[in-house]
Amino acid sequence: MAGKKTVQPGIRENRYKKARARSAPKGHNWLWTLFRVLGGAVAIIAMSLVFVFGYDWATQCDYFRAETVEVHGTRRLAEQRVKEAAGIENGVNIFSVNLSTARRRLMALDWIAEAEVKRQFPESMIIRIREHEPVARIDLGKTFMINPKAEIFREAGEGTFSDLPIIKGVNYADWQGLEVGRAPVVSSVMAVLELDRKGHSVFNNRSIELIRVDRDLGLVLQIRELPIKQIRLGYGNYGQKFRRLEKVLVFLENKEPPLDLEKIDLRNPDRIVARPAADQQSQTIRQKEA
Repeated sequence: MAGKKTVQPGIRENRYKKARARSAPKGHNWLWTLFRVLGGAVAIIAMSLVFVFGYDWATQCDYFRAETVEVHGTRRLAEQRVKEAAGIENGVNIFSVNLSTARRRLMALDWIAEAEVKRQFPESMIIRIREHEPVARIDLGKTFMINPKAEIFREAGEGTFSDLPIIKGVNYADWQGLEVGRAPVVSSVMAVLELDRKGHSVFNNRSIELIRVDRDLGLVLQIRELPIKQIRLGYGNYGQKFRRLEKVLVFLENKEPPLDLEKIDLRNPDRIVARPAADQQSQTIRQKEA
């Protein structure tokens, strides 16, 4: 029939193709898209320039110069030493300070356990530090200092901190594995030192001259200005052993004439073994012979 479109059997008409043809962009549409892309790029560049020039202005503006640099938490370190280590001095522009870099530089100081650096608008910098607290020295060929966490944090100079207990009879292997749990030797030594911190010790830690680790005897103490030269503690139950030691010290104080002991052995929970000092043993023998 004239004017009627013939469609072959089994073949469908491609309507999607016609729809695409009808919706094809006209010439001015791609120009508009190009202008939008270029406009966005220009806006990004403009914003970047604003930030760059804004940062330069902020880091050079006298209004943001630090009139004060506060340092908190110093005990042994001088405030000026902390400022120099952080790279922060009075008059520095607070926006020119890289806070993370300043903190890393502070943490490089062996005395510093923790550090924080922050800005206080508009004209101050604040540095807060926490210093290591030395509780004892440890002899590992060289003498180092340890903190309450049993961490070795710096070498002890010759003759410095001589009032702190010194730990001997240990090696680096004994002090390994602190991250996953204390080794037995570390646990024993720190348990004795922690008694004073908890107020459960007969004497303070600075009275302890030496803590010797003996593989067979356990811990052996030497105490300053005590009528006992050597105290054998062994391993474990240190609180109970110190309470028994306190009774012995009371007995020695009340005895006439005063009695000094060469050693006292507290390892056995059922008995206390004490040996008088050599000169007093001789005196006792002479008295018996007389």
